[in-house]
Amino acid sequence: MGTKSPYEILGISPNASQKEIVRAYRLLAVKYHPDKRIDDGKFRIIKEAYESIKDSKPKTRRSEERRVGKE
Repeated sequence: MGTKSPYEILGISPNASQKEIVRAYRLLAVKYHPDKRIDDGKFRIIKEAYESIKDSKPKTRRSEERRVGKE
């Protein structure tokens, strides 16, 4: 089985807004939280996917602002 992208894990498109990303993460986090079910590692995978997207989105926005300011 191949490696899925963070967007595929969260079930969202790469063009998703920050609000859509947070919503998808929260829904999956509640569903797969270890306190609610036997921990099979899905919660950790979901959290890592969210963290990687969350960290990359603001950097993209900042770099776009820098680019616009230099033009």
